Amino acid sequence: MKKDRQGLDSHVLRFFARLDTNRPIDMDRTFIISFFLSDDTISVFEPEKRNSGIVHGKFIERSKIKKPSGEYYQAEDIFVGAVVNFRSHQFIITDADEYALNYAEKHQD
Repeated sequence: MKKDRQGLDSHVLRFFARLDTNRPIDMDRTFIISFFLSDDTISVFEPEKRNSGIVHGKFIERSKIKKPSGEYYQAEDIFVGAVVNFRSHQFIITDADEYALNYAEKHQD
């Protein structure tokens, strides 16, 4: 997929995910994965859940992330239903925002 950028503004693909785990405390945790098309960086944010006892906020800081195979993640690697491994945390992508879905539809090569 090609980079999508207008001036200094980078377009961002946002996906919703959950941890792939059997630990009861982690099963209900949800995350927002942002893929920045300008430089192929990824950040992971955990929205606040009241009374969960888990610290919310930035889970993984924006950076390039390598796949277990050693290559860096690209936009085409992250889609609804995919299982991704970011720094020893396995996530299942459950949904995407409208921009990400439209971008994937336009750039399916």
